[in-house]
Amino acid sequence: MDKTKAHQLYLVHTLSHDTFICSIKLIKTKDMYGLLLKINSNQFVPNEIKKVGIDYFEAFEALFEELSALNIVLCCKGSQINTWPSGGLRDSTMGLGLYELVMGSKQLLPINILEPSTGFFADSWNAKQEFHKKWVESVS
Repeated sequence: MDKTKAHQLYLVHTLSHDTFICSIKLIKTKDMYGLLLKINSNQFVPNEIKKVGIDYFEAFEALFEELSALNIVLCCKGSQINTWPSGGLRDSTMGLGLYELVMGSKQLLPINILEPSTGFFADSWNAKQEFHKKWVESVS
């Protein structure tokens, strides 16, 4: 993923099912990583959201939570219920890498947190955490 340009993704409002295009840019400061989301619609205020964290995964979690509170889904792999990073992958990719988890399968291929997706999206961050716990149990 090119870390210097903005990437185009879709947003879906879960109540009205309206679809919007947004741009998301990775930002890096001395000791923080962040995401800057710009929604290309006057329907949303604010139409720009910035979240930072110790890595991009933590920043994504904060962005996911804020969008969820607005009934909005960011249509990317990071929003899918069945994606989660390992500690090693998270460290080596600064939180951009995830695995797509399949119950009972230890076969893992890395994907990018901001890769576009039409998959099954989580309705909360807790749901993602619960899926991950169940996956761990399924492969133990």
